[in-house]
Amino acid sequence: MNTKYQLESVNCCYCDSHKYSIYIENAEEMYIGLHDKFNVVRCDNCGLLYTNPRPTIETIDYFYPDNARYYNTSLSDPASLLIKDPRILHTLSIDFNYPLTLSSKQSFLRKTTAAHYKKTIQLKHIPSYVPNGKLLDIGCSWGSYLYKMKWLGWDVYGIETNSQAVRYAKKKLDLNNVFNGNLDDYSLIKNTFDVVRMGMVLEHLHHPLTALYKINYLLKPEGTLIFNIPNASSLELKIFGRHSYFLHIPQHLYHFTPATIEMFLRKSGFSIKQVLYQKSTKDWTKSVENTNCNFLKKCLNNKYMNSIIHRGLLNNLLPLTSLMGKTSRMTVYAKKTY
Repeated sequence: MNTKYQLESVNCCYCDSHKYSIYIENAEEMYIGLHDKFNVVRCDNCGLLYTNPRPTIETIDYFYPDNARYYNTSLSDPASLLIKDPRILHTLSIDFNYPLTLSSKQSFLRKTTAAHYKKTIQLKHIPSYVPNGKLLDIGCSWGSYLYKMKWLGWDVYGIETNSQAVRYAKKKLDLNNVFNGNLDDYSLIKNTFDVVRMGMVLEHLHHPLTALYKINYLLKPEGTLIFNIPNASSLELKIFGRHSYFLHIPQHLYHFTPATIEMFLRKSGFSIKQVLYQKSTKDWTKSVENTNCNFLKKCLNNKYMNSIIHRGLLNNLLPLTSLMGKTSRMTVYAKKTY
């Protein structure tokens, strides 16, 4: 029996049904290399996918050591976080209303590719500018996103459970409004923030629906919620199953699809404004590494074959699966409706 963490069996957090079917059996913990095995189940009533049994909220920290990649930084100079591409800066100024001092000239290339730069900005979770706007990042890690948004003129706040990451954000990046704890411990003041952002956080929470209600409470009327989550309806999951890299069992307690995340948002007082499907070659190659297929692993380790896989296969497949909503990660923009 494992004494370092405890498991609990739970009902569906959306509809409270206790009836479920096994969806993925014996998926290994591979993100930090512990190799413990867990199941993903599907609620027979509403279709929500979730890890069950799962580590308790009191013992889940076992799967989040300080050396996990969630918190590691590769930052040597804070200036490296800032946006320097003039085409991105022009798009921020013209299409997102940021008060940036820029040359009045726009290149023909930027004009003809404006849609590309808009999508790039949206995938970076940069909302339209709000004068004197307040922004909260839940699960802000060491503060790279907050540092960028502060530079763009936002009054920024963060919540982070890892104390080392919080110290880094405060000491190295001068982000003084970062709270060490979780959303449950944070002082909730109604209608405080214009934007709340979560980067791959919701799927880690024991009570995601409760978190969305609290975020709704924190947001101003018609405020914006921006977040990333894995997409459990992706082609990668259908192909690789329990070996899928983005499963991150058991750190990921919930495995949302576009349909189930819309249910959660609607129930907690949000409407979806936009869903963008990211194109990550890493999710494919890491999934291959998780399998027992030596042939595919050898192909990835071969420089020539690796180039064919990336340039010939993935670079053509991912744009198509993105258009179909079948890539492994999605970025959601939602608006508070009540």
